Amino acid sequence: MKSIHWIAVAIFATSHTYAIETMDEIVVQSTRIPTSLDLSTSSVEVITEADIFRSNLSRLDQILAKEVGLHIAQTGGANQPSSLYLRGAKPHQTLILIDGVKVNGQTDLNGYDISSMDLSNIERIEILKGPQSTLYGSDAMAGVINIITKTGSREPTVSASAELGSHAYYRGNLSTHGTVGIMQYSASIQHTEEDGISAKQNDAETDPSSLQTLTTRLTLQPSEALQFKAGIRYIDAHSDYDDTNPNASPYVDKKQLIADISAHLTATETYQSSVQFSIADLQRNHHSIGSSINTTDTDEQWLTYDWINTLQLSDAIEVIVGTDYTHSAYDYLYSSLSSFGPYVEAFDGSRHQHGAYAITHYKPSQSTLIHASLRNDSDSIFGSALTYQAGIANTIQPSKTTLRASFGTGYRAPTAYQLYSYYGNSALQEETSQQFEAGFDQKINDRISFNATFFHTRYEQLIETEYGDPNDYNDDSYLNIPKANSQGVELATNLRLLDQNRLEVTLGYTYLDNDDQYPENSYDEAENFELRRPFHVLFGEVNYLPIDRLNLNLYVRHTDQTKDLDFVNFAPVIYDLKAHTRVDLSASYQLTETLRLFTRIENVTDITYARAYSYNAPGRSFYGGISVEL
Repeated sequence: MKSIHWIAVAIFATSHTYAIETMDEIVVQSTRIPTSLDLSTSSVEVITEADIFRSNLSRLDQILAKEVGLHIAQTGGANQPSSLYLRGAKPHQTLILIDGVKVNGQTDLNGYDISSMDLSNIERIEILKGPQSTLYGSDAMAGVINIITKTGSREPTVSASAELGSHAYYRGNLSTHGTVGIMQYSASIQHTEEDGISAKQNDAETDPSSLQTLTTRLTLQPSEALQFKAGIRYIDAHSDYDDTNPNASPYVDKKQLIADISAHLTATETYQSSVQFSIADLQRNHHSIGSSINTTDTDEQWLTYDWINTLQLSDAIEVIVGTDYTHSAYDYLYSSLSSFGPYVEAFDGSRHQHGAYAITHYKPSQSTLIHASLRNDSDSIFGSALTYQAGIANTIQPSKTTLRASFGTGYRAPTAYQLYSYYGNSALQEETSQQFEAGFDQKINDRISFNATFFHTRYEQLIETEYGDPNDYNDDSYLNIPKANSQGVELATNLRLLDQNRLEVTLGYTYLDNDDQYPENSYDEAENFELRRPFHVLFGEVNYLPIDRLNLNLYVRHTDQTKDLDFVNFAPVIYDLKAHTRVDLSASYQLTETLRLFTRIENVTDITYARAYSYNAPGRSFYGGISVEL
């Protein structure tokens, strides 16, 4: 293990706080029982609509990259595949929800690709860190990111925006939302296209991309006791990319349809019940024509229901009892035609997972919360799995110091790709995790706050790729690693230095140390559990309003040296990705009550760096646009 002895030196100088608009109470919904952020027993980050608005960013991966404890590795520029590492966990160990709908797939090689998620019509993003399998089952063993769509909560409005930028970038958006009688509604249409950059280094051609998103959300409140919700999100994305196929022009088309409908009943003052039904359909089509012709087609569907019953047993005790069910079907087809002859790989099937869970919040006082949860899951392939979580948060008055600690377990069943693909291993076992975290939040006053969190995670049967005999690439396969560990420190500070929050300074620091234990007879020396995960990340953000209509934002992020892997003559070789510091600037000006101008400069100093070995990252880029709201 690498030493973390010097981290304490930085504890008061570095950190990042929750993305909040004011110091008012924020209630987190993704914890199943709505919980005040101030009394959360484990780490939670909330990105609000105001944070998205003032960032002038357009993509989910861009804004997540600004959060403490999160690292994004992207193989190229915009809309190229992005891998999310939450507290150093593997990307597919973090569950992605869109309005509560699971979108992690059975044929995903590296978790849900967040690069094709536009920020239009998103109201907030909640990030739950640590094992959340007791809340959401498999795939939530490292945490949960819940993306929540806007609902109309004010007078009807219509807004439009247009943006131009470097690399022949264009983005247009048209949206509307509001309240009419018992109905709240929102809808948004978005289109983005750009020529982009070359994904791979030493490749002169650019890799263009396009993205179209349609979202709608409807809420009906026929009475105080009854509420209905429904939503649809459709995504159509295209991007060229670079692979190892000489003289090829590969591209991928992705289509996603995500829909849900739910009902919530407040039967009595002490009993509430809600049920949600959802469907998701994800299709991906990869094509590469060069010295060989390669195609990969995947099609997946999920049908899910979730039934939650909330009981207020007393003023101090609240209990949730729930059950959920997911049925997934998948179809995978890979074909290749080369000088070696034709090759076809195909598998398809279905599986279902059923879970039953109980969650308890005990609040003996306004300053103390005790959490406990238990869940049993049944997988049609792997049988049952039991997970649990417990935690406590206590605020000490009048110092306004909140102490918190939690312990939880998680699990994740192998995906169909890991089981049945060419490199699959049908003997794989479920991954499990155990995480302990402890930390404190300190409010000096309404203008100054900081927090610190330590976490330690132990993994068992971690699924990794074993790169076998370099002379026999057929020897590569997935396997279970008996043990792996991850530990780290997350620090946070938020300073509001002028009246009316005109000057806000946010500092953040993450330390991460991952370690896995491969079998002694393995050819692998790749240290997979450390790849693309920097040990140290430090950032600062300054937001300044010199006048009421003008907002200026400066963001600086330093990423420590990390490692990545490439292959030489079929053998894995480790390369270093150099440390780098990136600077971004943005500004917006409210020209009139309805008209807003905005601009940003990404990578101001035009540094050359890589987030993945042999892949480019964009150089200095300029963007500017206009938005109108009526």
